[in-house]
Amino acid sequence: MRDATIHNLPIRQTSFIGREKELSQIADYLVEPDCRLLTLVGVGGIGKTSLAIKSAYEQIDRFVDGVWMVELASMADPDLVLQHVASVFGVTSHIAAEGRGEDEVLIEYLKDKKILLVMDNCEHLIEASADFAARILSGCPFIKLLATSRETLAIPGEQVFQVPALSFPPDGSDDQRLDTYEAVRLFIERAVSVNRAFKLNDQNSSAVLEICQLLDGIPLAIELAAARVNVLIPEQIAERLKDRFDLLRSSQRGTLPRHQTLQATMDWSYDLLNQGERSLLRQLSVFAGGWTTKSAERVVEQPDTTETDYLEELSRLVDKSLVVVEEQNGSVRYKLLETVRQYAGMRLSEAGEAERVRRRHALYFLALAEDLEPRLRGHDQMDYLDQFEVEHENLRSALRRALKNKDADLALRLIASLGWFWLMCGYWKDVQRWLPMALDLKTETDPLNRAWAIIKNGGLEIIRVNLVGNVELIEEALLICKEHGDENGTAWCINFLGMVRGYESDLDGAYEYLSDSVERFRQLEDEWGIAWALRYLSFMTRGVLRLEETIRLQEEAISRFKNIGDLWNAAHSLYLLGATVFVECEFQLAERAFLEGYQMCQEIEDEVMGAHNRNGIGMISFVNGDLEQAESYFLEVIEVFQRIGDVNCTAQACGFLADLWILNDDLNKAVGYLQESMHGYIRLERSLGIVTGFSRFASIAVRQKRFQDAARLLGFAKSWYAETSYPLAPYYRKPFDELVNSSKEALDEEAFEEAWSAGQEMDMEGAIQFVMGELANFDSV
Repeated sequence: MRDATIHNLPIRQTSFIGREKELSQIADYLVEPDCRLLTLVGVGGIGKTSLAIKSAYEQIDRFVDGVWMVELASMADPDLVLQHVASVFGVTSHIAAEGRGEDEVLIEYLKDKKILLVMDNCEHLIEASADFAARILSGCPFIKLLATSRETLAIPGEQVFQVPALSFPPDGSDDQRLDTYEAVRLFIERAVSVNRAFKLNDQNSSAVLEICQLLDGIPLAIELAAARVNVLIPEQIAERLKDRFDLLRSSQRGTLPRHQTLQATMDWSYDLLNQGERSLLRQLSVFAGGWTTKSAERVVEQPDTTETDYLEELSRLVDKSLVVVEEQNGSVRYKLLETVRQYAGMRLSEAGEAERVRRRHALYFLALAEDLEPRLRGHDQMDYLDQFEVEHENLRSALRRALKNKDADLALRLIASLGWFWLMCGYWKDVQRWLPMALDLKTETDPLNRAWAIIKNGGLEIIRVNLVGNVELIEEALLICKEHGDENGTAWCINFLGMVRGYESDLDGAYEYLSDSVERFRQLEDEWGIAWALRYLSFMTRGVLRLEETIRLQEEAISRFKNIGDLWNAAHSLYLLGATVFVECEFQLAERAFLEGYQMCQEIEDEVMGAHNRNGIGMISFVNGDLEQAESYFLEVIEVFQRIGDVNCTAQACGFLADLWILNDDLNKAVGYLQESMHGYIRLERSLGIVTGFSRFASIAVRQKRFQDAARLLGFAKSWYAETSYPLAPYYRKPFDELVNSSKEALDEEAFEEAWSAGQEMDMEGAIQFVMGELANFDSV
């Protein structure tokens, strides 16, 4: 679980020698009310990130909603910046309702929060970072941004802090006072850390002075140089640096001095490595977001090198400040500072090794994803989900390279292995982004790779009631699976198509397809597939099956999921069981299902599935007459659903809030929530939700004594239920009949029949236009 105050801020072994003045100046900026965006600017290695982290820690008490950090160094795609920021907040933002973009969803979540947000390493995504910052500053008045970049974001309101180099001695300085200079103090500290016997003395002071002068006081450069005192004396370090700078300055006259300094320092540090260390450093640059010893051993190619040799070389790179060690969740990970990674990546390309190493990187992470993916459906699924999360940037990097190289099979397999992770964590933009790109590659592919990428992405979109375009893809995948004898893939496609029939209110078709998928999974002895298919057979075919059979099937699904160890899906099935029996007015059973599902979600720390069950608990509070508690639940879950872009569940919760305010006779609030609900259902083409919304509009019309409008809507609804053979659930049947009777009693027989018949003659499009057009003045009731 995240700390209540500090979020995503690394605690690094970083020296802050001589930075007291800068820290004080940054703090002065941040306390100024008019300073909403402060950008720390400077050359790579100058210490921008370290200053930002330290400054953020010192500001904790001023921001009641926490200090957060977004690291952009490993990001390569500007289109994913917003989603990446959102994921840091646990917000997987996507379009939440008609006319609302993902930026609006995130801003809605953050607009009332008092937060300091640190955006680190913006320079390679400068336009996307600037655009995001401008939107946040405009829509979130209490948020402050602290950015680090090699150039300014160049947006209105930005204040810039040029990070200075550490102070270093001028020529002719008194040797007795050298250690009063920041650069010298940092050199001494770093030198002692690798060689305890090191001391500044009369013999080496002149050389240390020269080193600090040559390195322009750049902290990273000084650390790299000082790390060599375990094998060289300062005089030798100074001599080698001097040779390097003379060469650089003679060939790169147009380069800025500090860029020359860092380039020369990196070159010098690199040249001092042995061949094995150089090769290792180059190859480590392919990792995005860090690596483990296991992943490096599989990706890095070191002929005639044992595991012990590799660990010794890695240790030496750590000692030389080229590799950073970090502890995450009790395990050790390694990473390269972005400056070092860029340099090592350049050297990798120069050596002609880039494509070969990147290919090994992609294949390793494909194998990892394909190994982890089935484990998301069993015991310890949350631990495996965390492993996916930690390696997400490496997986995205592998996917980008596969697409760039037009390696369709590799891309499709990666997409297939990532689909379930993306669904569980709400990375729905990834689902929608990568699959079309891979399907559009004009290269020869294994048809089954294509089919499974569709099943694991397009199929999972169908769960979210996103049918447009995905139904055709599943039908294509079904043909491929049948043609190639893939029984498992065939069972999945048939299951998804059964869900489509259910969403389209074709209950007989849904029953046929879903029953078929259950039998196919039974023949395959696929316990998880059986549980999955039973769940949707139960949920999608209410009215075709008797209620007792519907409950039995869902309870069997729940039992199977529990036995497998898949608590996430067990909680989902409990919610669907509760929702099914709720509309049958079996409120006690519904409440037990919702409460058990919510408790299960707390165990696995899953906010999203917990929101579904909490929504159900709100429904129970509503029927029990506890309207205040019900409203609290509904508002809470709507925030979650909008944050993750769950249009269907947002629409459902808004519909219940409309019912609540109708009951309270606050028709203005009722209409507002009802319109939001209708927008969602219309966008999804969710007929049942739309028709239920018509009944709610009819209820408002009756309360306004607009009985002809009510009769017209009710006439359409009655006709729709009859044509689709969709059963009107008991929970809705009684209020529906009461509305019909109220309209009949208020109108003479001819007027009622005229309105009723007009409603029955409308098609769905006409009914929607009637509600959202002619009845638009509902919003001013």
